[in-house]
Amino acid sequence: ADVSLMRFPLPVKPSIAVLPFQSAGGDAETDTFADSIAEEISSALSIVSEMFVISHATAMTYKGRQTGVREVAEDLGVRYVVKGSVQRVDDKIRLRVQLADALEGFVLWADSFDRELGDVFSLQDELTLKIVTELQVEITDGEQDRLTLMRGTTDFQAWLLVGEALRHLRRVTRTEVAKARELYRRAIQLDPGYSKAWAGLAWTHVVDVLFGWSRSPSTSLEKAAMHSLKAKELDPERPLTHSLLAMLELIAGNHATAVELASRAVELNPNGADVNAILAWILSYAGNAEESITRIKMAMRLSPYYADWYRWVLGRSYRLAGRPHDSISIFKVARRERPNALVPLVELAMSYGVIGNLAKGREAAADILELQPRFSARVWAAVPAYKDKAQTEEDLMLLRVLGLSD
Repeated sequence: ADVSLMRFPLPVKPSIAVLPFQSAGGDAETDTFADSIAEEISSALSIVSEMFVISHATAMTYKGRQTGVREVAEDLGVRYVVKGSVQRVDDKIRLRVQLADALEGFVLWADSFDRELGDVFSLQDELTLKIVTELQVEITDGEQDRLTLMRGTTDFQAWLLVGEALRHLRRVTRTEVAKARELYRRAIQLDPGYSKAWAGLAWTHVVDVLFGWSRSPSTSLEKAAMHSLKAKELDPERPLTHSLLAMLELIAGNHATAVELASRAVELNPNGADVNAILAWILSYAGNAEESITRIKMAMRLSPYYADWYRWVLGRSYRLAGRPHDSISIFKVARRERPNALVPLVELAMSYGVIGNLAKGREAAADILELQPRFSARVWAAVPAYKDKAQTEEDLMLLRVLGLSD
């Protein structure tokens, strides 16, 4: 196969993207159902260490587009592509799935399944194992055990609600996060033992704090801690729950524990773009900017159409690693793309400060005050805090020089 058109070098391990499944029904619930099945298969595959799996968030960017599998493979730098369609009639579903070697241009395996709605969970397990077997991938015993525990609910409605909530949460705006919170709550009412729903609920509170949307950050963090411990109790091996607890430890100033938990999340889910990105984010505060750069680039490779905050982590790590010009070029773009986002503005201002361009730094600082008139340099530098107190002091000094008061 000609790999010269690939946007990225092809990984050595079997590499795959699971595209969003098409909904043959046309109604919103079947659509959510189709997305959720593809998401679950993708998530299950991503814990297999001997594979390279593109994140479902990136795969979702192809939803509704008529893109050939070869084009997808070249765009994402993978060899194999899974696609499928879902049709639902009353309590029955028909699922058509195919696994293609997109670079060689042939279908390795295709099948259709007619099942009762209640059998959808066992069907997902079956499909995941079928794909792994077709690609002749070795699965460790631990991975095999975790594959069967991935989902965490047998309540179909709760599972659908969590699938829908995740799509809202990923949009990272104040109203979308509030919608996600409501959906996670409803899922928990239906199944109080659903770990993924408790973790999702906790995430909504953490995001509120990090983006400055919480009226009472301490209350939000208490709720996040309570919900994430509940999630861990229900499923101790869920990778994103470890990431969540790691973020809470970082906010509490426990850098070593935070790095340990975030690293464990990556061990449990080596292909998880978000768990890699969260580890990078934590490393940038724990005094390891170089490793943070390596890790966030890994996350970006796993999810080429990544969330904005991935780039923000890279930009800050560049500044901390003594590469402020690289940082400026990232945050100038971010400022154009997300003019109402505070993080890129603050980082841009500080990066200008580092290179001594005070005029540009003060211009960015004026934009910060326009966005947040009560901006406090000390609050900004305190949550999360750096492990290295000297770095906190340097950030504070930069913000003050640019005209931002404590």
